Amino acid sequence: GLSSQLEVDFGAGWTWSHLLDVRLAGSPELLFVPFQHATPRLDVYLLRAGRDIGTWALDLGRVNPAPGTATGLVDGARVTVRPLIGLGLSFFAGMRPDAVDGRPSLSAPRAGVSGRWSTGRSLRLTLDATWVVDGWSGGVDRAFGSLSGRLDGRLFEASAEVVVDALADSTPGSGPRVTRALGQGRVRFFGGR
Repeated sequence: GLSSQLEVDFGAGWTWSHLLDVRLAGSPELLFVPFQHATPRLDVYLLRAGRDIGTWALDLGRVNPAPGTATGLVDGARVTVRPLIGLGLSFFAGMRPDAVDGRPSLSAPRAGVSGRWSTGRSLRLTLDATWVVDGWSGGVDRAFGSLSGRLDGRLFEASAEVVVDALADSTPGSGPRVTRALGQGRVRFFGGR
């Protein structure tokens, strides 16, 4: 396999980043037919071109709609507006990559909004809230929200996240329910963790 990870800052707010993986996997017959049972695969985890000028930012390509939350990836666009210091609002829309081969899927749109608020310097608190609607063949497939928080101090850091499904096609008639909850903490001491 061969992986490539690149982050480039061209100046004036223009950036490029990608994370790609090319693999040839299988159980080849090395002595007779080396590539008889091998399968090539290209995984695109990130492929983003962006412009950030402080008060707003635009990202195009395969992006994480709301970094740090469990919203997955989208092939499309994300616009971020920062009306106040410490506050950012993102709007995104695009297509969800296929879960099997990672290719763009034209029948699975995703759109949503995300907000981030952070404060403090020596003790930083960051809160993220996201609302996502997934479509499928002209209808709503899933609607869910994510709320996460992070507290960073000089000697510790702690984070928590909760994902709530409001609508899921697989369980018709069910009400909102928690589908993921996560909490973790870290302690720093003697320059380590």
